Amino acid sequence: MILVAGATGNVGSELVARLAADGVPVRATTRTPEKSGLPSGVDVVAGDFDKPETLPAALDGIDRVFVVPPGYGPEGPVQERTLVAAARAAGVQHLVKLSTSGVTHGATDPLSSGHRHGEQVVQDSGLAWTILRPGTQRTRTCSTGVDGRSERGRPLRTRRYRFGTGGFSGSVR
Repeated sequence: MILVAGATGNVGSELVARLAADGVPVRATTRTPEKSGLPSGVDVVAGDFDKPETLPAALDGIDRVFVVPPGYGPEGPVQERTLVAAARAAGVQHLVKLSTSGVTHGATDPLSSGHRHGEQVVQDSGLAWTILRPGTQRTRTCSTGVDGRSERGRPLRTRRYRFGTGGFSGSVR
């Protein structure tokens, strides 16, 4: 089963909807499951990286995790560290981290720097991992499409990537 952490955000909610539509068993974590609005058939559970005690139940029976951490503070990638520890304890096999293309371009802004450090935590986890680094245009395309159409009403071209393989710009181990 796949766990999507950050399941109510722009990317996470789209991923959950597509997995569910394809009949892939998916669990979604959110801080407030009762407000998720996710499709029926999705196993929605409480999960919060700032409350590590919520993660064992969320990760029970999970073999792959897709994670979109919400941001980084002065302590660095605390949420990735929390996830990695809980994932290893639960027997998760593969982590997929949504990052940013700024990591590969040497950007030093706080978002790119935070993701760079978060990527390192995932890469050092001892688990199989995939890092996705979409550019701004790809992120905007995902969030502005309505019913599979662009803002101008043209059908969006989408490519299907198998979960657990690299897509966009990224690395796989």
